[in-house]
Amino acid sequence: MLKSYGAFVYLHGDDDLIIGTRSGPGAGVMIDWDIPVSRLSLREVSNKKLGEVIRGALMRGRNIPLPNYKDGEAKHMELRGVKTRKALYRNTKCPTVAFVQGEIIIGADRQYGVGCYEPIPGTDVRLPESASDEEIGQAVRNALNQSVG
Repeated sequence: MLKSYGAFVYLHGDDDLIIGTRSGPGAGVMIDWDIPVSRLSLREVSNKKLGEVIRGALMRGRNIPLPNYKDGEAKHMELRGVKTRKALYRNTKCPTVAFVQGEIIIGADRQYGVGCYEPIPGTDVRLPESASDEEIGQAVRNALNQSVG
């Protein structure tokens, strides 16, 4: 069992949403590209469906050795059809989504370098595990709106 669970959310441009699971040794800390990801249109997905996908990604976290981030980044580049890290992360938002001690924590992030993100203070939303998929989806959408890519 993991101490915490995580999901990754990448919004490329203003519509291409990629969601997946974070896994790692004892906690969901690294993107786990070995678990299938979801690719959605932000414009078309409902908050309920978005929340459902996020909840599923959070719960699939595995206790595994830290994967090599370059392998995952290569899979991400292949999925997006780009050849460079710069192209991969151009105009990309990546909010924080975690499940820790019965709380779902969602917050906006700011990109400060190619593929490097940091939390934006004061943007975290904490929801109980019992939150509806609709509430989770709305919180993720709000975090995406506040994030800076």
